[in-house]
Amino acid sequence: MLKSVEGVYKHGKIELVELPLDVLESRVIVTFLEPETTRKQTQMMQFGMFSGKN
Repeated sequence: MLKSVEGVYKHGKIELVELPLDVLESRVIVTFLEPETTRKQTQMMQFGMFSGKN
């Protein structure tokens, strides 16, 4: 069974946003995501960019 739960790594510990209900003990894989401050959100379209009188 695979289950994903969001969490935060802080001071050497992982704090889970929610606790899995049916898991008492399990192996885990931890993936570190890019910090939100360094993520660049690119937007290809802007509101109204194709509006006109054509």
